[in-house]
Amino acid sequence: MRNISKMLKCRAIFLHSIATMYGDYSIFNENFNELLDSFFDSYISSHFDKFDLIYHFRDKDGKIVIHEEEEWVSILNKYLNYFRINDTKNIIKLYNDVGFRDTQKISELTELFYDYVLLMADDNKLTLKN
Repeated sequence: MRNISKMLKCRAIFLHSIATMYGDYSIFNENFNELLDSFFDSYISSHFDKFDLIYHFRDKDGKIVIHEEEEWVSILNKYLNYFRINDTKNIIKLYNDVGFRDTQKISELTELFYDYVLLMADDNKLTLKN
Protein backbone atom coordinates (compact mmCIF):
# COMPACT_ATOMS: atom_id res chain seq x y z
CA MET A 1 0.00 0.00 0.00
CA ARG A 2 1.20 3.49 -0.85
CA ASN A 3 2.13 5.84 1.97
CA ILE A 4 -0.71 8.35 1.58
CA SER A 5 0.46 10.44 4.52
CA LYS A 6 3.84 11.04 2.86
CA MET A 7 2.18 11.84 -0.47
CA LEU A 8 -0.01 14.46 1.21
CA LYS A 9 3.01 15.92 3.02
CA CYS A 10 4.80 16.19 -0.31
CA ARG A 11 1.77 17.89 -1.84
CA ALA A 12 1.59 20.33 1.08
CA ILE A 13 5.25 21.26 0.56
CA PHE A 14 4.63 21.69 -3.18
CA LEU A 15 1.55 23.88 -2.66
CA HIS A 16 3.26 25.90 0.05
CA SER A 17 6.22 26.49 -2.25
CA ILE A 18 3.88 27.80 -4.95
CA ALA A 19 2.05 30.01 -2.44
CA THR A 20 5.39 31.37 -1.27
CA MET A 21 6.35 32.26 -4.84
CA TYR A 22 3.16 34.28 -5.17
CA GLY A 23 3.19 35.54 -1.59
CA ASP A 24 -0.36 34.41 -0.84
CA TYR A 25 -2.53 31.35 -0.32
CA SER A 26 -5.45 33.05 -2.07
CA ILE A 27 -4.16 31.80 -5.42
CA PHE A 28 -5.72 28.39 -4.72
CA ASN A 29 -8.91 28.83 -6.69
CA GLU A 30 -10.55 27.34 -9.79
CA ASN A 31 -8.15 29.15 -12.14
CA PHE A 32 -5.21 27.73 -10.20
CA ASN A 33 -6.67 24.23 -10.43
CA GLU A 34 -7.06 24.58 -14.20
CA LEU A 35 -3.48 25.81 -14.50
CA LEU A 36 -2.25 22.92 -12.36
CA ASP A 37 -4.20 20.43 -14.52
CA SER A 38 -2.70 21.91 -17.67
CA PHE A 39 0.78 21.78 -16.11
CA PHE A 40 0.20 18.14 -15.15
CA ASP A 41 -0.93 17.22 -18.67
CA SER A 42 2.07 18.95 -20.22
CA TYR A 43 4.77 17.45 -18.00
CA ILE A 44 3.52 14.13 -16.56
CA SER A 45 5.25 11.92 -19.11
CA SER A 46 8.67 13.53 -18.69
CA HIS A 47 8.48 14.03 -14.90
CA PHE A 48 6.36 11.16 -13.62
CA ASP A 49 8.75 10.48 -10.72
CA LYS A 50 8.10 13.99 -9.38
CA PHE A 51 4.33 13.97 -9.92
CA ASP A 52 4.21 10.56 -8.24
CA LEU A 53 5.28 12.31 -5.04
CA ILE A 54 2.22 14.60 -4.94
CA TYR A 55 -0.49 12.43 -6.53
CA HIS A 56 -1.83 8.94 -5.96
CA PHE A 57 -2.19 7.08 -9.25
CA ARG A 58 -4.34 4.07 -10.01
CA ASP A 59 -4.88 1.94 -13.04
CA LYS A 60 -8.46 2.30 -14.26
CA ASP A 61 -9.37 0.22 -17.29
CA GLY A 62 -5.77 0.21 -18.49
CA LYS A 63 -5.36 3.96 -18.05
CA ILE A 64 -3.43 5.67 -15.27
CA VAL A 65 -5.64 8.16 -13.40
CA ILE A 66 -5.24 10.35 -10.33
CA HIS A 67 -7.08 8.90 -7.36
CA GLU A 68 -8.30 11.12 -4.51
CA GLU A 69 -10.24 10.37 -1.34
CA GLU A 70 -12.44 12.98 0.36
CA GLU A 71 -10.76 12.55 3.74
CA TRP A 72 -7.39 13.46 2.23
CA VAL A 73 -8.51 17.09 1.92
CA SER A 74 -8.68 17.55 5.69
CA ILE A 75 -5.29 15.89 6.16
CA LEU A 76 -3.75 18.10 3.46
CA ASN A 77 -5.30 21.20 5.04
CA LYS A 78 -3.83 20.18 8.41
CA TYR A 79 -0.35 20.07 6.84
CA LEU A 80 -0.88 23.36 4.99
CA ASN A 81 -2.06 24.94 8.21
CA TYR A 82 1.37 24.28 9.74
CA PHE A 83 2.76 26.75 7.20
CA ARG A 84 -0.07 29.25 7.63
CA ILE A 85 0.37 29.50 11.40
CA ASN A 86 4.16 29.11 11.22
CA ASP A 87 4.19 25.96 13.36
CA THR A 88 7.95 25.47 13.08
CA LYS A 89 8.05 22.22 15.05
CA ASN A 90 5.54 20.49 12.75
CA ILE A 91 7.04 22.05 9.61
CA ILE A 92 10.45 20.60 10.50
CA LYS A 93 8.84 17.21 11.19
CA LEU A 94 6.99 17.39 7.87
CA TYR A 95 10.23 18.03 5.95
CA ASN A 96 12.05 15.31 7.91
CA ASP A 97 9.25 12.83 7.13
CA VAL A 98 9.50 13.65 3.42
CA GLY A 99 13.28 13.47 3.33
CA PHE A 100 15.96 15.45 1.55
CA ARG A 101 15.85 13.69 -1.86
CA ASP A 102 12.09 13.94 -2.21
CA THR A 103 12.15 17.56 -1.03
CA GLN A 104 14.66 18.27 -3.81
CA LYS A 105 12.33 16.67 -6.36
CA ILE A 106 9.44 18.77 -5.08
CA SER A 107 11.59 21.88 -5.43
CA GLU A 108 12.39 20.90 -9.01
CA LEU A 109 8.69 20.39 -9.70
CA THR A 110 7.94 23.80 -8.19
CA GLU A 111 10.57 25.43 -10.41
CA LEU A 112 9.12 23.64 -13.42
CA PHE A 113 5.65 24.92 -12.49
CA TYR A 114 6.99 28.47 -12.12
CA ASP A 115 8.63 28.28 -15.56
CA TYR A 116 5.38 26.87 -16.97
CA VAL A 117 3.39 29.79 -15.56
CA LEU A 118 5.86 32.25 -17.12
CA LEU A 119 5.60 30.41 -20.44
CA MET A 120 1.79 30.51 -20.30
CA ALA A 121 1.88 34.24 -19.45
CA ASP A 122 4.14 34.89 -22.45
CA ASP A 123 1.83 32.87 -24.71
CA ASN A 124 -1.15 34.88 -23.47
CA LYS A 125 0.67 38.16 -24.19
CA LEU A 126 1.42 37.01 -27.74
CA THR A 127 -2.19 35.93 -28.25
CA LEU A 128 -3.50 39.28 -27.01
CA LYS A 129 -1.14 41.25 -29.26
CA ASN A 130 -2.13 39.34 -32.42
